[in-house]
Amino acid sequence: MKRNTGLRPESMGSEIIRTEGLSKYYGDGEALVKSVDQVSLSIRKGEITAIVGKSGSGKTTLLHMMGGLEPPTKGRVLLDGSPLYEMNDSRRTKFRRERIGFIFQKFQLIPDMTIR
Repeated sequence: MKRNTGLRPESMGSEIIRTEGLSKYYGDGEALVKSVDQVSLSIRKGEITAIVGKSGSGKTTLLHMMGGLEPPTKGRVLLDGSPLYEMNDSRRTKFRRERIGFIFQKFQLIPDMTIR
């Protein structure tokens, strides 16, 4: 697979995030839903990455797992080489607070207030 980063290879940084066989399943038996199934990817510093797909295809679930908000059913997430889900909850929370930024789809603003 060729990457189109818009950057010369010598300007690319080190790997900042990697997923290995990342999966999130809900339910079981005939009701099993594979929201994310066996996603392996690597993103390097300086790379611009877009995750695209139809509504309901698992994009948000994938991003939540990559950011430490939702544990995977199976697979691993490594951030700067640190296995995110091998950390205990308090260490993962501290890591997330110091190293990851989120902009949520629905950011729960107070509907009756505006900024002027």
